[in-house]
Amino acid sequence: MSVKDRLIKFLEQENISQGKFEKHVGLSNGFVNNIGAGISTTSLTKIRSKYPSLNVQWLLKGEGEMLQKNTEDFNLGEAVKKTEATVEVILAAVAELLARSTGQSSTIVKEQLEDLVNKRLNPSE
Repeated sequence: MSVKDRLIKFLEQENISQGKFEKHVGLSNGFVNNIGAGISTTSLTKIRSKYPSLNVQWLLKGEGEMLQKNTEDFNLGEAVKKTEATVEVILAAVAELLARSTGQSSTIVKEQLEDLVNKRLNPSE
């Protein structure tokens, strides 16, 4: 199940239309339908501020329950840092592999990969 599928499942369970959700959170019209590989940190922060019971780990990775039992125990900033650190490690590894196969600098390849990832994660921002 994708991030988009999980978000739609949450909205259905809460009986919230996509349009109402987008407006309430302050996201662009059609945001839910245009979710690609993930949700930007900015959008995730907006969602979290309006729906604190939504388990972000479930939304992003499908881990745990959809709703958190105790929303005070969750630290969004810490979850975002861990996710960003994981992405950074993956990008560095992919960049190194591509650099080896193409003969380019791993720094240049990593920058190009980061640009591509950011464009896919933030298509409307």
